[in-house]
Amino acid sequence: MQLSISGHHLDITEAIKQHSIEKLSKIKHHFDHLININMI
Repeated sequence: MQLSISGHHLDITEAIKQHSIEKLSKIKHHFDHLININMI
């Protein structure tokens, strides 16, 4: 799964990125056909 994280008027820190990856990795268990996720 490819994950793209960007922020609008917000700097994406390493902590935000790691938290997002942790939460979105749980989605993969329910939707195994996901190819990429764009998070803004």
